[in-house]
Amino acid sequence: MIGGVGAAGVATATGLSLGTEAYATAGGQDGERRPVSSPFTESTTLEYPEALANPIVQTLGAIDFQGAGEPGAYAYASPGGVLVSTAPGTWFNGGLRLPVGATIVSASVYVNPNGVTVSPNLNRYNPLSTDFETLASGTSTTGTARETIAMPLAAPHVVEAGWNYRFTDVRLDVGGAILYGAQVTYTIPSDPVGHFVPFVGVNPRVYDSRTSGIKLGANEERVIPLGVPGSVQAAVFNLTVTQTQAQGFVSCFRADVGFPGNSSINWYEPGADVANLVVCAVDAGGQIRLRGGRDATHVVIDLIGTFV
Repeated sequence: MIGGVGAAGVATATGLSLGTEAYATAGGQDGERRPVSSPFTESTTLEYPEALANPIVQTLGAIDFQGAGEPGAYAYASPGGVLVSTAPGTWFNGGLRLPVGATIVSASVYVNPNGVTVSPNLNRYNPLSTDFETLASGTSTTGTARETIAMPLAAPHVVEAGWNYRFTDVRLDVGGAILYGAQVTYTIPSDPVGHFVPFVGVNPRVYDSRTSGIKLGANEERVIPLGVPGSVQAAVFNLTVTQTQAQGFVSCFRADVGFPGNSSINWYEPGADVANLVVCAVDAGGQIRLRGGRDATHVVIDLIGTFV
């Protein structure tokens, strides 16, 4: 429903600290939370170019990959890499979020081979039929410096509905390769009406009332610019209420209409941390409007993507 998903939607977080840095714990390690950065930040600045100019680059950091099998402990390698620190080693795979109808034109994985050969693949699979297809492959040198493993496609590939796309087969062993991340470049149709476009920038947080220290009050309305271009019809975002008073709700709707009477998120106790996935129409300026319910709360919005 354009305008806001109510409390029956997907709750995505509770009891969260809502910090702005990305943290992660590598599987099997000591549980310490560390800030994770990517050495490829020059490729992560394509937030929302006007008219969705091609090409669009989606970047995965090392932390976006997951080990398969029975891995040993992982360790971080500066800047932003990951390696295996105890036996046994494992294969690392990283999933992609690509809009249906997009055309994949190139793919790369970034590693330090550290004296071994690394041969990643770009695959797609259908979880319902178990069909599987390798779209591109590449091979590293056996050097000891960071390098780009180019993975040429036999032909540009159009993303189809019902398929999952991922990088696979990055082998990490003790004393072996270091994984830094990967990139896939794709284009979208020149008239992409109805397509979902995932957020690909560095920081998805577009609003945080805690910055001003003023909670959204009962029946109060605020216009929030999401920083998206005029071609966007609706935004998909994670809406979080935190440091709540008593009980209440927050409504999200396009900024150029009156309150339609909807509820996008609800809470029922003071001091709650509740999150919900919301799809909300935006006005011609890429803005939405927030309206508070019975009691006050801080509000946080993290952009997931848009419909254009």
